Amino acid sequence: MAALQMRRCISFSVVVVFIVLTHTLAQVEGQCILSPELCSMDDDDFDVIFDTCKEFSQGNAIPTPDDLCCQQLNSLSGDCLCKGFQVHLSILPPDYNLTAPLQLPRNCGFPLDPPGCSCGSYTFPS
Repeated sequence: MAALQMRRCISFSVVVVFIVLTHTLAQVEGQCILSPELCSMDDDDFDVIFDTCKEFSQGNAIPTPDDLCCQQLNSLSGDCLCKGFQVHLSILPPDYNLTAPLQLPRNCGFPLDPPGCSCGSYTFPS
């Protein structure tokens, strides 16, 4: 019994070390990979946030978002920002211009570190 617990403890430790090293190496190489699965918010929780910013993420122009939009975005973690974008961008038409919505975090001063974080197939501009 003690040997089994010891093996489980070692296995768990190896997994934790692997995750930490992978994250550290990604940061060292200047990459930022956001993980939406680490966000505990429900998909519906993003509706209020993204509705507040909707007018600043449509069309070809990239308007400056207002304070309320930026406060809503900046209240999220990077992983939750990624999850929210994936939830809302997945329902847009295929020919939708993604430039404006992907600029929102930068235009609101969202602290992506390092800049240029990946979120699935999307990359937030630096």
